[in-house]
Amino acid sequence: MAEALLSGPDVTSIAPLITSAEHAAVYRILASSHFSKAPLLSAFLMHVSRRALDDGMVRIPEYEIGRSVFQRSPDFDPRQDNIVRTYARHLRKRLQGYYEEDGADDMVRVEIPKGTYVPVFRTVESQSTAAGATIVTPPANENVALTKFEAWTSWQRYAWCLSAAILVLASYSAALFKVARWTTHPLPVAERSSLLHPLWTQLFRPDRDTIVVPGDIGFVILQQSNRRTFSLAEYVSWFSSNDLDSHLSMAYLKDQTYTSVLNLEIVSRLQRLPEANAGRFVIRAARNVRLDDLRNGNAILLGSSYSNPWDEIFSDKLNFHFVNRPSDSRFWIVNQHPVGRETRTYESMTTSTTHKTYAVVAMVPNLNRNGHVLLLQGLDATGTQAAAEMLFDSDDIENVIREAINRYGTKGRFELLIEVNSLDANSHATDGRIIASRFQD
Repeated sequence: MAEALLSGPDVTSIAPLITSAEHAAVYRILASSHFSKAPLLSAFLMHVSRRALDDGMVRIPEYEIGRSVFQRSPDFDPRQDNIVRTYARHLRKRLQGYYEEDGADDMVRVEIPKGTYVPVFRTVESQSTAAGATIVTPPANENVALTKFEAWTSWQRYAWCLSAAILVLASYSAALFKVARWTTHPLPVAERSSLLHPLWTQLFRPDRDTIVVPGDIGFVILQQSNRRTFSLAEYVSWFSSNDLDSHLSMAYLKDQTYTSVLNLEIVSRLQRLPEANAGRFVIRAARNVRLDDLRNGNAILLGSSYSNPWDEIFSDKLNFHFVNRPSDSRFWIVNQHPVGRETRTYESMTTSTTHKTYAVVAMVPNLNRNGHVLLLQGLDATGTQAAAEMLFDSDDIENVIREAINRYGTKGRFELLIEVNSLDANSHATDGRIIASRFQD
């Protein structure tokens, strides 16, 4: 793979912790329909809540949020770039909407008062007594952390928060689903050919299984908490290792299998394709995949190598390589051989008004070259979503894929680099277009 493994803190020092009512209130919010598809707002809320509850901060600088949440450069100037203030307004409105609907019965409520980024936690007995709520504030000394956390580094706390958030997401919402024993029940579809009929007839065959592999959320959290990427070999050995068993958060991730609701939506749409064969449509968790699955069968892998490590097997066949660097939250695509006006690298970029990201759709032969593997990879959720929508609905991608088949036949392979624009990183893509393509026989 193009990326190098980066060293990170030793996770063996992470200890389990009982969640406070205030922590639980934050996790319920993150699990709700108001926040489950809003990664930047969720990161904003998680960061300021952690700083208030775990670090005892009474003031959180705008510069810190810009650097930590929105990945601004060290020369970030809040006076010139108002992204933090803009998202703070969105966060307050989103919290208000949450408490008007999903969180109407929450006993502990989170507010971000105007003029500050430090959350305030209000204990409410009932809606009728909300006016007389008791304010629960963090410790007044910003240099004193809570006793429970004082032996932890900030990244150890962050790792625990990520793991705890997953547990709450699994309990309180449909944002994550257990997939270890998935069964498939495709919805009825009209008797017609879909837009990319030549593509789907190659992937869905009556004589072999088509294995659909969603990304593994637990694998993402493992890498984020260690601040480095893990190879496929490390991923496979993770499940047989006992090194993390004494640590609640990491052990739990090893024993459970979760994916994102976005992946499930893509799987659902694949199931409803007219070409999909119900008897040969197999959904398999990433940690249950074996090399034999990719030798003779057809497969569809969802997510980049950061969430779906099986992509690594096919990386040497691709021109567009994903590089993941969780140590500083940077993710980009390397163009191995730029052509014409193409650039060498493509990295997501967020401004105060727009979000630009990238995705790759690729078709490669399986390991024995007698079948096909479709890769659907995005630098972030918006990119993956846009790539999927193009597969199901775009005339542009239809023309490109037909060109590939006409040029090289059904055994040919292609790669498409897609540029995606949206209003912000929390929104659905407003524009997706193919900016580079590769074809091979």
